[in-house]
Amino acid sequence: MLNIYRSMPNCSNCYKTLDEGLNFCPYCGARVSHSGDKLCPSCNQIFNEYDGSFCGRCGSRLIVYEREQSTNGQHVINSVDDLIATINSFIPKIDSKADSISKEELLSFGNINNDRRYEIFYIPKKRRKYRMISSPTPRLKLILRCLNEIIYQHFAPAGYVTGFVRNLSIVDNGRIHVGQRYVYTIDLANFFESVTPDMIIPYLCKAPYNLNPEVADIVAKISCVKNRRKNSIGLSQGSPLSPVLSNIVCADLDKKLNGLASLYRAKYSRYADDITFSSSNNLYLQVNDFEKRIIEAVESSNFKINYNKIHLCGPQSRHYVTGIVTNSKVNVPREYISNIRNLLYIWSRYGVKEAYKRFDVWYKKYRKGKPTPFIGDFLRGKIEYLGAVRGKNDPIYKKFKNCLESLSQINFKTFYERPKRMKVSFNLSEPLVKYGRTYYTAETRYRGELVLISPKLNAYIESGVDYSPARVLATNCVVYKIFDKDGVKLLMTTEN
Repeated sequence: MLNIYRSMPNCSNCYKTLDEGLNFCPYCGARVSHSGDKLCPSCNQIFNEYDGSFCGRCGSRLIVYEREQSTNGQHVINSVDDLIATINSFIPKIDSKADSISKEELLSFGNINNDRRYEIFYIPKKRRKYRMISSPTPRLKLILRCLNEIIYQHFAPAGYVTGFVRNLSIVDNGRIHVGQRYVYTIDLANFFESVTPDMIIPYLCKAPYNLNPEVADIVAKISCVKNRRKNSIGLSQGSPLSPVLSNIVCADLDKKLNGLASLYRAKYSRYADDITFSSSNNLYLQVNDFEKRIIEAVESSNFKINYNKIHLCGPQSRHYVTGIVTNSKVNVPREYISNIRNLLYIWSRYGVKEAYKRFDVWYKKYRKGKPTPFIGDFLRGKIEYLGAVRGKNDPIYKKFKNCLESLSQINFKTFYERPKRMKVSFNLSEPLVKYGRTYYTAETRYRGELVLISPKLNAYIESGVDYSPARVLATNCVVYKIFDKDGVKLLMTTEN
């Protein structure tokens, strides 16, 4: 059972409740962990006054044992009613205005044949393939976020797991393999769809989660969805709970592959479905059984390898790990920096109109079917990513940042926060007729641009009520279209 509040210390080996003041467990003889100690969730090693974050025996990420005082609101999840009580205790932390859930509502969402739980749509991939995205309904999304927080309290991934882990990114994944002569990357096929409820339930029933089988069944099925095209059931791509569940299911696979890497003196990391090995020697020859043992470990864990995405980078080539260059340090490709430099030069030399015109041609050529964003937003994202990889003190990042600030005449920090709220000056007295529809205009911080407020607000504005609520509604709505100063070229829109 999963204890949210602990009133007594537990043995880290047999998980039995112990009396106060004991240093060793009377049932199994293991050392008892006390508040403030660091525990390894994989090998149950206890570290006292240890500054490290990873276990020295198996490399797993350590968790801090914190014993809280008992309360009248103690929640122990060993039944469906306890699960509902625990979820309702987390709802105010996520959405203070949301209502509590009922047992009937939870069981309805736990019915995998309920087609109204998720909104299914498909997005195109390369090679004329499609990826199924399952977006949960707002109510189900709230429940999934609560379950994610509950499980994450006891989730302690190993140090070689960097995907779907808080405060870690692809940069941390690439940093593990810096300076290696050979980098070998493979990809797991249909990663989320391969994780079925039957794979999730046994892991949730084991330590440190120790859920009741009935509760584990509901948690597993509430996060899975049917793929009617393939006649299969797997984790939903779009659920807040899917990332942590996928990492939990991959725990045994990670141990196998990390042990194999240690045997061959290589380094291992996994970022979601991207698996990377790096070494000083070429272990990936056909005469070597290293690759064969990798395939056996993956298939024994009920996953499949996408053989079209297997890459080996040698000493004379550029090493890519989840898009990060890792030859001598974590870096971005040279073409990435050249692209930013060229766009900034065109903007400064010929003005924003000519820069956007050329950028529009380039973007449509390489991003077919996607609307062209405003060039300032595109550059801001590129420069921020550059700073995340190379560091905020990098001279190239600072140079590009200052250049964009001078060109757009917008403070970079404010510009970065722009998507949260459009800071515009609304003119509700002079509507503009365009495409046969009436829009109310607003002037943005970008010079010479117009924001056309969605016609959905027209009825509210023209109803004769005070304009102040209309201004607030229009600002928070963030449903807009941005044209150039002639009202011809669509620069940016939130409407599909």
